Amino acid sequence: DEVMRQGVAREGSDHAYYDFPDRQTYYRSENMWERGPIFKAVTMNPVLLEAVAQCIGHPFLPINDSFVCKIPGGNVPVVWHQDPPYGYAKSPRLETFEVPNFDVDIYLDDSTLENGCVWGMKGHHLVGKVNLQNYNEDELFDNFGAVPMEMKAGDVLFHSISGPHGSRGNETKSVRRIFYVHYMAREVVEGCYPGWQGKNAG
Repeated sequence: DEVMRQGVAREGSDHAYYDFPDRQTYYRSENMWERGPIFKAVTMNPVLLEAVAQCIGHPFLPINDSFVCKIPGGNVPVVWHQDPPYGYAKSPRLETFEVPNFDVDIYLDDSTLENGCVWGMKGHHLVGKVNLQNYNEDELFDNFGAVPMEMKAGDVLFHSISGPHGSRGNETKSVRRIFYVHYMAREVVEGCYPGWQGKNAG
């Protein structure tokens, strides 16, 4: 609640805002580990780490974290995209990496069709780079088997980095918040994110 309040009030740093023609609307904050011990505690939850280890199958580290927030009535969409390195404008990765690479999305609120849940395309996490720019947003929601991923508060979504995804805006009076952590094996950091090496990957 406090992070969201600071973002809306433009207090502090590392907040992001969506540009509408007539306004900017808060939707994201970075560097959550520095904002309070609860975010570090959640990141190191042993039940969560065991599940991540079973999926990755390699030694791993939490490399980065973020807080994504759809405020009531904010109506901020997330256009269809793939996450880096597949979404890089310059030199995107074309093939799926052999070591599992995913975000762990921890839902703090119910995520519904009405308040802007994430949608994804079945099976597309296995095909590498997808040329989403060839289609408009309505086509991506309607023509390629996209499915909504409605979640309950406390649910955890393992979100493949290569999977195309998007969401519509929140026009309701409810809030939709996610704290997410990107755990990575060293092979993934070195093969996909060489610029992230250093203090985080050492």
